[in-house]
Amino acid sequence: MDERRLRDFINLVSFDQNMHAMRAEISNLKNQIESLAEQKKCYKDDLQVSNMALHDLRKKVDQHELTMHTLEQRENEIKAKIDSATQAKEYSALKTELQHVRQKQQDLESELIDAWEQLDTAMQKLKGLEIETEKKTSDVDVSINDVTIKLSDLEKQINQVSSEREGLTALVSPELIDMYEHMSGRVANPVVPVDRGSCSACFYSISVQDLHELATGSLLPCRSCYRILYMPDVKDESSEESKSVKSS
Repeated sequence: MDERRLRDFINLVSFDQNMHAMRAEISNLKNQIESLAEQKKCYKDDLQVSNMALHDLRKKVDQHELTMHTLEQRENEIKAKIDSATQAKEYSALKTELQHVRQKQQDLESELIDAWEQLDTAMQKLKGLEIETEKKTSDVDVSINDVTIKLSDLEKQINQVSSEREGLTALVSPELIDMYEHMSGRVANPVVPVDRGSCSACFYSISVQDLHELATGSLLPCRSCYRILYMPDVKDESSEESKSVKSS
């Protein structure tokens, strides 16, 4: 394999690596959008929980006030009966019942005051939470919009360049394409350069004979990880010979 053919193959590999990185970024951006949408949903859910808690407190206050109103009515009824009572036994029974009603009123009044305090506190917290949620939701919407724009631009970019692969593939032999695509299905980086006499992926030391062959522009499988190895900055021997002839 001469320098030009090796360069054509590496161009194809670099193109695929760029496409893979772009697709990974697209996936990452989509995950960001999903995460932001879930975050926005959590804010709304928290607000809904607070609203439901406030509703329960209002209901509790309403129930206490209704019970208090009922007790007041009963108190007035007993007072009227006491005023018209003619027998001592009836009078005593009504007085005892009146005491019970008033005791219930005192107990309930304490509970009602406590319920009102809880309701006031909850209303203040909810108001603050609504303002905070609105701001956080707005910030999330801005972030989602920014990420969506990036995603759209990247998808357009990948659609524009994806058609270029066919032209790059046409410059590489079918046998090499088959070997390359077979390894691509096994590892993310099927083609790697030699680095300081070793495979740059698994760091396996390459023999002197293989290094010599790689230096001529050949492609060899790593004897350890089986990735396709190439030597960077291979010089075209035919070009060097031509230069030598001209200089002589």
